[in-house]
Parts: sequence; structure tokens; C-alpha cells
Amino acid sequence: MSVRARGWIIGLAVVGLVAAISSSYMHYQLVTDPSYTSFCDVNESVSCTQLYESRFGSVAGVPVALGGVFWFGVVLLLSFAAARGPVVSQTSVATYFRVWSIVGLAVAGYMAYASFFVLRTFCILCGVVYVAVVGIFFASDSSVSTPWRTLSASLLGDIGRLSRRPVGLVMTLVFLGTMVVTALLFPERPSPAAIAGAVAAATDGVSSSLTPLSIEDQRSEFERYWLA
Repeated sequence: MSVRARGWIIGLAVVGLVAAISSSYMHYQLVTDPSYTSFCDVNESVSCTQLYESRFGSVAGVPVALGGVFWFGVVLLLSFAAARGPVVSQTSVATYFRVWSIVGLAVAGYMAYASFFVLRTFCILCGVVYVAVVGIFFASDSSVSTPWRTLSASLLGDIGRLSRRPVGLVMTLVFLGTMVVTALLFPERPSPAAIAGAVAAATDGVSSSLTPLSIEDQRSEFERYWLA
């Protein structure tokens, strides 16, 4: 991979990572604060909230945007490996880039289809992510020479070499650990039954506060008025 291509990939990955982190933060705010309004909710056709709160916005309670953070983080780790890794791994790293970019392009294409044709809305931050993924796909080296049938063996060999390089190993473990903890601790959106129960409880509380006064209370109120 050329230095110029790697520079483009790093720049696009940073832009996509910022957009994915912003989307994850907005998703967190929407779950924890029902009154939260996203800055990219322009109208019904341009709205991030509609996509985040739809069935396409999360998988098993984990936001899809968090998956974007993971994807761009791996791209940056591969860029670091391409720049500082051993020479013997350069060809296989280029292959990993190509495979990973194909995976990202497939997911981005599916999410774009769900947004444009199913929900009929456009998410600004998601659009930034789509552009970054497409750019990384075209910037990655398509002339890789590692045979696909030996890809698993190359991966195992590179993992072994990574274990002997403390800086790369610590970076990888910290990143993976952070992503796992974030996914496990991310709050889930309340179910419709829980929301209905909370609304009913609030309604009962309001109605109980508006209960008419009893005869004795009305009499004491009248007496105070009469004395005054």
C-alpha cells in the first residue's frame, strides 16, 4: 500500500470515526432522555432520530453506530500495522484491508437501502459514514497477492507476530476491551410495555392529586373563609 493511499484511508477513517461516535452518543441520549432532540433532525425526510429508533438502528440492543466505531477503529489499527508492522506482513495486511472494506461496504449499502427506501429518511451523520466507507473501499489496494485459501494461515501468523510486539498488542487489546465493555454497558431502550406502565403511573398520580375534597375538608375550608 502506498503512503498516499494510506494517508487517504487514515483521513477518511478519522472522519467516519467521529461521525460514528457522534451517532452513538445521540443514540445514548435518545435512550436515556426522551426529551432529547438531535441537531440533524431537520424535518421528516432528514432525521437521524427516525433511523436510530427504528428496527434498523440497533442489533440485540447494541446500536449499529457502535458497530461503525468498531469498523473504523479496526481500519486505523490496520493502517498502523501497514505503517509500522513487519515487512513479512505487508501483503497480508493489504488483503485484510480489502476484506474489511468489502464487509463495511456491504453493511453501509444495506443501511443506506433501509434508510432511503424503507424508512424514506436521510441521516446526515450516516451519510458521512457511507461516504467514508466507500472512499476507504476504493483507496484500499485491489491488487493484493495473498491467496484467499491461505488467508486464515496468514492471519494466525500475523497474530503470533502481534503477540511479540508490545505496542501493537496493547493498542489492540485496549481497543477491543473498550468496545466490548461499551457494548455490554450500553443502556437498552425501554420496551413499549414499560413506557405504557410509566405513563399510566404518572396519570394515576395526577388524577389522585385532583381528587375532590371530602365533606370534612370542605367544612374546614368554609369555616376558615367565614372567620376571615
